Amino acid sequence: MEKILENLLTSEHRKRSLLILEYLERTNRTLQFLAKSLGVTRRTISNDVKDLKEEFSDCIHINTSHLGVEMDVFDYNRFFKRKKKLIQNEDLIKISTAILLGECKSIVEWSSALNYCVKTISRKLKQLGQVTVNYGFSVTSFKVDFVGDESNIRKFFYDLFVQSDYLIIEKLSTYEAEIERMAEEIDSMVGNISKKTIRQIIALAVIRFGKGPLFRESTLKNYFAVDQLAMYVYQELKQLPEISKYSNQEIFEECCFIASIIYLHEKTALLMDSSKELIDYLDASLVVEVVLTEVKDVLKQNILVSEDSLRELINMFLFQQKIKIDLGNVYSKKDYESLEVIQALNKQLFDQLEGRFRNNHQIQTYFLHSRCPSLLASDVLLFLFTNKACQVLRKLVIVLKKNSMIDVVMKEVFADHLGERVLILYQDQLEGLNEPIDTDILVSNVYPFEHDLNPTTRLFFLPEKNDLVEVVVFISKILLTDFVSDDLLGLASTLTPA
Repeated sequence: MEKILENLLTSEHRKRSLLILEYLERTNRTLQFLAKSLGVTRRTISNDVKDLKEEFSDCIHINTSHLGVEMDVFDYNRFFKRKKKLIQNEDLIKISTAILLGECKSIVEWSSALNYCVKTISRKLKQLGQVTVNYGFSVTSFKVDFVGDESNIRKFFYDLFVQSDYLIIEKLSTYEAEIERMAEEIDSMVGNISKKTIRQIIALAVIRFGKGPLFRESTLKNYFAVDQLAMYVYQELKQLPEISKYSNQEIFEECCFIASIIYLHEKTALLMDSSKELIDYLDASLVVEVVLTEVKDVLKQNILVSEDSLRELINMFLFQQKIKIDLGNVYSKKDYESLEVIQALNKQLFDQLEGRFRNNHQIQTYFLHSRCPSLLASDVLLFLFTNKACQVLRKLVIVLKKNSMIDVVMKEVFADHLGERVLILYQDQLEGLNEPIDTDILVSNVYPFEHDLNPTTRLFFLPEKNDLVEVVVFISKILLTDFVSDDLLGLASTLTPA
């Protein structure tokens, strides 16, 4: 479930129910795990599971045993519809949907519509305000509405509706057929963005049309005047009766917004061609070469594509950075997640690239001066990684004694959690090895460890009395935390034999 949806759920019971369903959709879970994850007692979880059995009895089976809670979905269509209905009936979802459609009611009217006292509605609106403040706008309380830059408000609706599997907005528009036709045409232009997402993006623009400016002073708008995608949308929107009454400038700005959001999704030839044209338009080819040089110097043998392909990808990356900058800081919210991911995957590469970006004054030229070097570094690494242009995962080797059954079990646990990222060896496989072990990280229960390692390899020991629970915790730390962080160094010291 998307974080924004979770934050808008005012019923703790409903929030727990949806999260329990999400956990059980992936795999079986124990009552203890669910209770600890959701911060409640096992009795509360048992009661929640009992309620779910009754509420979803026509689409799922839930069995509870000493092995945990197991869920079998036998009617996925009905199961999805029930989950969707649970979310749509949430009070703050109803209020947000009404604001989206311009149906602003007073607190008293909402009190009557939702059958709550005014004080309860005020409390719910305060919770909504705690979400919207992160988007840079506020909630008015007299006539319940959003107040702030339309660009920021649009990002809230984008995250809530466009990014959601459960909230569909194209059916809220009076131009559903026209939106479908436009989505069909745009789908033929783009590559890796779904038609459903395209429909949602267009519907959001049509529904919120004319609510306020979306761009600050932006060279992007000048560029989009000759962009194939933006101009197609412009011609189509001008044909819609309710939109044709607006000025050409207002219609064009909405087209720029639609094209921008699509380009933030896109990573194929259309974006490649457009990004080249934009870089030329901005006269930013120098910054492309500077970023290319720094990336090559840091990644070295980790680069998996030719220099020309890498240059094209950096063109595309900088195009998307320009869009985020011109739309506003709120469009970089997800970049903090990129930062966490890259630091977990390879903090060493990140630190080197971040240092290069921070100290390179040419990179601060043009439009990149408003981007934090750490976010720029994590963004480019994740962009190249997801486009299969570089390898950022660190090498991990685990060496086990193989003198007890627990070592065999641990090997299975490590292999299951870490997959191709890890090479698992038994101690006897190192006999006769003359070269140092080539790895970034080595984890072992062989103590003392007498085989040669590279100077840069970090060595960590598992406890002598192996505890599978501790092993799983340790694996989680490997996946989620960098080895040089204080948290993991603290954990490693507790796992190192005295």
